Amino acid sequence: MEASDSNNNQTSNVVKISNTARKSLFFYVDLTCKFLKEQDEVTLSGLGYAISRVVTVAEILKNQGVVVTNVYTTMMNVDEERKVRKPKIEITTRKSEQFAEIQETKETLSAENQEIREAMNAANQSLQERFKAEIVAK
Repeated sequence: MEASDSNNNQTSNVVKISNTARKSLFFYVDLTCKFLKEQDEVTLSGLGYAISRVVTVAEILKNQGVVVTNVYTTMMNVDEERKVRKPKIEITTRKSEQFAEIQETKETLSAENQEIREAMNAANQSLQERFKAEIVAK
């Protein structure tokens, strides 16, 4: 998912989206947001059939108001070893002005949802224990 620069061992700002990795689109959305917390720009990249996934991830991020897309690059990527040419797309995104506010809201909602799930699980467990006790009592 993240490429590293072998010269200085720093993580780069490229999210490589694959069509075969069996990751959901929101995995890449979340990964991009994670990178954007640390950097101002992140590039979404994909080859061949993954191009539509790259565009979809960029559109999801734009519709959430998290990013502004500003650079689209398309090219033919040539694999010299296998003599294959594949189309490639790179979309460079940068934080929107509302990025921090949106991320804070997402984190707050996530924490609230977790609390609700825990309360529902506790209530469900309590009901199960009561039903078991009633069945044993009969």
